[in-house]
Amino acid sequence: MTDRNKILIADDEESMRTLPEIILNEHFPSFKTETFKDGSALEARLKKGTEDVKAVITDHKMGRYGPTGGEIILKHARNPEYKDIRFILCYEGLDLLGKIAKTVGAFACIKKPFSEEDYINVVGSALEGK
Repeated sequence: MTDRNKILIADDEESMRTLPEIILNEHFPSFKTETFKDGSALEARLKKGTEDVKAVITDHKMGRYGPTGGEIILKHARNPEYKDIRFILCYEGLDLLGKIAKTVGAFACIKKPFSEEDYINVVGSALEGK
């Protein structure tokens, strides 16, 4: 069995991939990060194999290319094949979106803009399985 030591981050904005990657590398150095610029690239990675993946952090709205983060969570979070992965939705706008994401399987949601402390707390809980 492979250790689950990867965190996948998907966001169409480069800064919203880079900043979380820096935060995670600093606060959770035992985990490796992989970033993706759209939902299609994230889905391709999920299909490639997830035995090493602990968490998926995805933006909801990712341009015109591929599925939204919410669609990815809806498709994968409750699938038994992905049961050991914590899916986290990052989103802007209405709080209702976060509530819906949780009802379809998101472990947690992070509303943008977020503080570093909030981000660390949510991801830390996901990595600890709380």
